[in-house]
Amino acid sequence: MVMWPGAVDFEFPKFIVILIAVNLWAIPALINVKGNLFKVNNQIDKLIILTGIVATLSWLVNGSTGQGLIGLIYRYQGLITTWTLIEFYFVSKKIIKWQESKRFIIWIVRVILTIYFLGYRDIMGNPNFLGAYIAVISAFLVDRNFCEIEGKAESVWIIWMTGSRSAMMAWLINIILRGRKMWLIVSLIIVAGAIVYFPKKAVSSFDNRLILWNKTLLMIQEKPLLGWGPENFEIGFNSVLNDKDFDLKNVRVDRSHNLFLDIATNTGIVGLVVWGWFLVILFKNSGEFFYPLLSFLVIANLNVISLNSWVLFYLTTAMVSEKFLLRKDF
Repeated sequence: MVMWPGAVDFEFPKFIVILIAVNLWAIPALINVKGNLFKVNNQIDKLIILTGIVATLSWLVNGSTGQGLIGLIYRYQGLITTWTLIEFYFVSKKIIKWQESKRFIIWIVRVILTIYFLGYRDIMGNPNFLGAYIAVISAFLVDRNFCEIEGKAESVWIIWMTGSRSAMMAWLINIILRGRKMWLIVSLIIVAGAIVYFPKKAVSSFDNRLILWNKTLLMIQEKPLLGWGPENFEIGFNSVLNDKDFDLKNVRVDRSHNLFLDIATNTGIVGLVVWGWFLVILFKNSGEFFYPLLSFLVIANLNVISLNSWVLFYLTTAMVSEKFLLRKDF
């Protein structure tokens, strides 16, 4: 979660921690499972590897640039991160015990809330990224006995404090689907308050998102098969701008604020089909992890996804793969 206060490359600490931690973690995991850590056992295993292969192929076809390997200075979501997260997925399947992790997640939420109350919010990174992270964690902490789950009140408060409208929307959708009237009313009040309290920003308003999405479709038309390559969105976006467009010419635009459009832009229709297939299988077998995955998907299609939220996504995917799919070779 932590950033360098005031730094442009606010994702850099996360990038370094992920690289170091995942690879160090993999060493005892390899020893523990006697070399079978990366064995492919089911469709999710296959498809998650296939997403990495398609991204790599797209990178090779579109210039093999260093930017595609590392990612932009404030994203770090290139191929290295992609394959590290896939490694994290396989390690998590063998190591993580979900029930034992719930207490730790509640502790994380309370630490973040304490930091907010003490006034050290700058070290928590981009507010939208923090809101997304907490929204997904909130869905983790909720089950059938929703009103009895510890940690939900702290989560709602942090989401409100971040001002992230996409995170609030993810929370509201979860409540509507669960059918809890009391918390539905509370959530509606929170969202209504957010609409009034947090003014629209000229660059990130929903209207401009529609324009971003329209431009992204033009980019996809130019390179439909394998896309522009990982982390090359900005190059493609600038190529479809013209003098009559809205004033984003002086702003760096490296994401469409929509996961599916980003995937289609980066890896083309091939990548989009693979990801679509992957998500269908994942949600079909999601069980108790349906709501965290849904929260992630809601936010991912309205905002940019941070490294910390990607970690939660791959962790959730690992839990679904390990718990709900048959353990057999295909």
